[in-house]
Amino acid sequence: KQKTAYEISACLVGSEMCIRDRQISELPPNTAESSSLPLHEGLQSKNAKTRYEAVCELVKRLGDCDPLTLVPDLDSLLPKLLGDSHSGVQEKTLDAVLLAAGKVPLSSEVVTVAADKCLTSAKSSVKSKASQLLLGAAKVSPSVYSTLKNLISSKSTSVKLLGAAMSMLTQLLANYGTEVVPVEEVVGQVAAHAGSSNAVVRNESMEFLKDAHKWVNILSYIGSLKPTQQEDIKKRVAGSAVVS
Repeated sequence: KQKTAYEISACLVGSEMCIRDRQISELPPNTAESSSLPLHEGLQSKNAKTRYEAVCELVKRLGDCDPLTLVPDLDSLLPKLLGDSHSGVQEKTLDAVLLAAGKVPLSSEVVTVAADKCLTSAKSSVKSKASQLLLGAAKVSPSVYSTLKNLISSKSTSVKLLGAAMSMLTQLLANYGTEVVPVEEVVGQVAAHAGSSNAVVRNESMEFLKDAHKWVNILSYIGSLKPTQQEDIKKRVAGSAVVS
């Protein structure tokens, strides 16, 4: 049975009011189509501004209506809108997903696209809302952890996304511990990036290892690193109490 985002609603207290009351701005620079289009057609429009205005309308109406009554195929449209080339459409779609917590199934595809396309957005508010969504959903949706694990283990993951995925995994560990992140299963994959030539990836890996040391002895995973890198990690974990 597919899990929904119902249980994460407690994590989103206050989100609904501030999202719905925010002024609509930063429209993509296209000429919009007729605003008389039905909502579901506007969400699928090829015109970026029309899609943006349709998502804004969806967010506006979510407080009073069931999302699937407004747009019956919304669950299949959300991944496409989250992966939109316009950050304004992405951000408003994230607003819609957060507002619809408990009303629309949080599919693994939504989780994957939120991680893959939104965590590395050039727009800080998109990254922040994607993190909020993934953090809130992680406790009820195993696909959050599995998506991040797959990104970290894949050789095709971009450096930017790799750093973002490890940062998100560290947040999950800090908030939920091994209830959500089975440390022993993933620590070796993260440790493999501690010797990366990319400073961001290397730092994010070491930050995860620092927190993971509360549950496992990470020193046994860093033997292949340069002596200076091993010393850096040892300094970071110094004083960390191991969780029994």
